[in-house]
Amino acid sequence: MKIGSIIESDRTVHTLHGEFSIIDYPEFRKTHQATTFTKNRPIIFDIRNLKSIDFAAIGMMLLFAEDAKGSDCQVVLSNAEGLVKNTLRAISANKFFTVDF
Repeated sequence: MKIGSIIESDRTVHTLHGEFSIIDYPEFRKTHQATTFTKNRPIIFDIRNLKSIDFAAIGMMLLFAEDAKGSDCQVVLSNAEGLVKNTLRAISANKFFTVDF
């Protein structure tokens, strides 16, 4: 998986490409550690180019969301398609994240 990040004045956008699995932990952790969580400044994960996501990757995103929640920062999963969209629906991801299908 590849991660691209854009820091804008009102939000941060992380764009995920490829297949997101446990092997991506080191790269995702770097992104997590480099992200500043600020109230009223959402973190958007644009996942339109994500081909698949496994449960370990979902766990990493849940930890990310927990850290954001501590700063009253919203995490949004945006543009899910195909298998990723079906997986997020199956686990009721909207209980943990704002999901914009």
